[in-house]
Amino acid sequence: MSVPAVKTFAFLLSVALAGFPAVAFSQDCEEEAANMAQVRDCAFRQLEASLQAEYRRTHALARSHDPEAAALLAKAQRDWRTFAESSCDYVVAARGVDQMANDARLDCRAELAGARIETLEQYRQGLGSVDP
Repeated sequence: MSVPAVKTFAFLLSVALAGFPAVAFSQDCEEEAANMAQVRDCAFRQLEASLQAEYRRTHALARSHDPEAAALLAKAQRDWRTFAESSCDYVVAARGVDQMANDARLDCRAELAGARIETLEQYRQGLGSVDP
């Protein structure tokens, strides 16, 4: 993949993720990648790290308030992951173009993860966290 194509993909991904402040796309992915697969892999790892960090903060706060509620949050997170995978499987299948399947999956995961991060932040705020 050419360098301009990698830069274009990185730019488009950063625009897609711009609506989700907690899901920031690092320019390191663009600079370190030799091809699109590496950009996608890097972006996915960053997305997962942002989601996991928010989940851990929320879970820790929930556990400090009510261990039973924290257990329910853990179940909800597992269920959400199943939902996200199934939803993105659908998006890829519905698109019907194998060449862009990885892009469709990453776009889907970015959208769903961004929404989940926002939901987890709202949960924390509901528990009285002042940490945004």
